[in-house]
Amino acid sequence: MSLIEVMISVAILATVLTVLAANIATLSVVRSNAKEEAIVQEILTGMVERLQGESLSNLGQKNDNFSHLNAWSWHRRVTARWPKTTMNPPMTEDMPTTTIPSVATPDTVLPFSNCLLAVYDKSTPPQLISPGILAQHSGVKDLKVYLEYYRQEVMLKDLMTATKPHNTWKEICTSTGAYKEKNELIYLDDVEGDDRLNLGNVDNAAVLIRVVITWSSRDGGNRSRELTLARRQ
Repeated sequence: MSLIEVMISVAILATVLTVLAANIATLSVVRSNAKEEAIVQEILTGMVERLQGESLSNLGQKNDNFSHLNAWSWHRRVTARWPKTTMNPPMTEDMPTTTIPSVATPDTVLPFSNCLLAVYDKSTPPQLISPGILAQHSGVKDLKVYLEYYRQEVMLKDLMTATKPHNTWKEICTSTGAYKEKNELIYLDDVEGDDRLNLGNVDNAAVLIRVVITWSSRDGGNRSRELTLARRQ
């Protein structure tokens, strides 16, 4: 073989190897993204099953008879409502920024901390593992789980009369457009000052529940997924 033929062969081989290397890297990212999506979908499904199976009167409030005082069901909004107040933080896998109490009591477990109590489970980190939402660390970066409660009958009326329901839904959830600084459609946090939504005290309560999960994808983007379900008293 002449030198020119060898150089051409090497150039072709280098091009092929470069393409293969790029494809391998792309496939690795795609595989990781698919794994993240599967984990997030599993969490969403598990949360919805819990919300469907739990008594309506127990949702969105402390319950001294439940481990973690039923904190997994507390109202955890994505967007602050007007006027802006302290919100329950999302459930995460991060270690709590506050001191974990040695004994779990209604006085030491507050909805305004992100601690779902390592008192019951010494896993690290404990937030989504302790209440059984995850069996082990997910491996999903910046995983956050939000939970919102809406007044179903009022919301459905607005959605059914809207010319573009998907835009109306977005405005309601993000408190923008016609729903900026309005709280009529959402159950407010702790109206009576007792850390309870008191869904069970509402006559013929109809509730629309939105579960939202956000995370940082391996490809560098911020992603989110959500599921919505309805409950009636």
